[in-house]
Amino acid sequence: MSPPPEASVTTRRWVILLVAIVVAVSALTFVSTTMLPQRLTIASGHWYLLEPPVDQDFSRVLFDFPLGRWYHKGSYDSAAECARAREIIIDKATRAFQALKNERMAGVFAASADGSRCIASDDPRLK
Repeated sequence: MSPPPEASVTTRRWVILLVAIVVAVSALTFVSTTMLPQRLTIASGHWYLLEPPVDQDFSRVLFDFPLGRWYHKGSYDSAAECARAREIIIDKATRAFQALKNERMAGVFAASADGSRCIASDDPRLK
């Protein structure tokens, strides 16, 4: 017995939505990676929450990228504020990516969030 036609349409809509999300994340990855140094210079906080990028295939976290090319997740006035924000991001990422059907991709994104770091704004590795 085949599924009703409306189930097939719903499945296609979810697939299209997932593909759109992946494309949007790819675009944001490119913009974040290329524009990060400019944004770091105008941020007002003394601590930056940075998250390592993911490769184009969403198959591994690029921990070896220079910190200046990591994703800028926020700016904070203290290391403690940054650490609290990091815990929230890890928690949200873990819950959000558990919903993905692709366990490998979910694991990579959760590892990226878990690999995030709080870095002082004057850290020479940001240049």
